Amino acid sequence: MKEILLITDQYKLRKRETSIVLTTLLGEEVQEVAMGMIDSISVFGNVQLSTQLLKSLSKEGIEVYFFSKSGGYLAHVESSYKDNSVAQRHQARATDDFYYCLAMSKKIISAKIRHSKELLLSYNEDGLLDEEDFQVFEQSLVQIEEAKTISEVLGFEGKCAKSYFYYLGFLVPNEFRFKGRSKRPPKDLFNAFISFGYANLYKYLVGAIRRHGLLPSFGIVHQDKPAHASLASDLMEEWRSILVDDVVMRLLREEVITKEDYTVNENGGIYLENRLRTVFLQRLSQRMNEAHPYLFSDKKRYDFFYAVDQQVNALKRSFEEKDVELFHTIGEGKDEVV
Repeated sequence: MKEILLITDQYKLRKRETSIVLTTLLGEEVQEVAMGMIDSISVFGNVQLSTQLLKSLSKEGIEVYFFSKSGGYLAHVESSYKDNSVAQRHQARATDDFYYCLAMSKKIISAKIRHSKELLLSYNEDGLLDEEDFQVFEQSLVQIEEAKTISEVLGFEGKCAKSYFYYLGFLVPNEFRFKGRSKRPPKDLFNAFISFGYANLYKYLVGAIRRHGLLPSFGIVHQDKPAHASLASDLMEEWRSILVDDVVMRLLREEVITKEDYTVNENGGIYLENRLRTVFLQRLSQRMNEAHPYLFSDKKRYDFFYAVDQQVNALKRSFEEKDVELFHTIGEGKDEVV
């Protein structure tokens, strides 16, 4: 399937029979794509879409995601035909079960910590980090296994995440050094990139969850919040370092970045300009399409999209049986994923 990414507000979309046509504001045709080749459409900024097109996309089951110009997720349009009330009842019962959620939380967060450590190891070529620096990850895994509540699990994860971003700040090129996680607004280029990337990852996972008829708002690890897809945030956890953080590390090492590529607003927030957002999304798309040994007990390599589809399908079965062992984290049982 193909996805259209609309980066600027210099375009508009319209329908032509069974195709979608992308034009400039002056009407110059840029691209035409058959609807059957499209999985979803992501709109950044004030791109114009006709009502006729939105109706057709909804009938075809093609989701449209709206982002602010800086990449913040705003809303989406989807078809209601994918709802599965039986699967949602199983989901509701499972996510209301304290012991099921605690066990699943331990599984998901432990996987996130292992992947975070793996990413640090892969970029520690110069030996800036030593064995003692990595002890916090091993200690957190032990503490999480012994945790009695989800709040305790998240507390240990938060301590580990603080160390992860602190150490990661030493592994980027000198001109991009940072001192930890910052958001709303991001205070440096690394954080600007990952905030933008996480918003896109969140959107992909919301779509995958809905395609299987589940409710993105009924989560396991994260608490319910209005207008928040808690289950998408849960599934995001282990993919953050595998996909987004890795893409950003590669990009900062390989891409020539100038002061024209980002802006600093009055409160010190860093915002990516058009070219850099486009480059990042291209890199993220390439990474998502790379094949890796993501799946449990399967030696074959698959891309992100197939792996997520299988993961959500397994989660659906896990909800139905209320069995934690039916759900497998990415790369479970393998020494490394990438």
